Amino acid sequence: MHIEISGEGAVELLRGQAGTTAAAHSDGAQVTVQLITKLDNRRTLSQTDVTLRVEDVTHQDPRLAFITLGDGKFIEVGNELMLISGIDGNDVTVVRAQAPPP
Repeated sequence: MHIEISGEGAVELLRGQAGTTAAAHSDGAQVTVQLITKLDNRRTLSQTDVTLRVEDVTHQDPRLAFITLGDGKFIEVGNELMLISGIDGNDVTVVRAQAPPP
């Protein structure tokens, strides 16, 4: 599902995205909203790096201000899931190769 905010409080959902099929969801189902940012390391992230620099740790759109990176949250780079253990400015310290949360 792809979500676009088109106006004050208005949200447009585009169902069945990225090869998925639209499905029914029960009331109260958990929704995960992602902040999309880019690595800003100026180099390749090695297999042993535990600190990475990102372009932005908050969302520029004030309607999405609740979407932030923070301690204890997960980020995904490529197909690797990482647990955030600290943030200093745009430098994010992570624990690498984590299992997805239940």
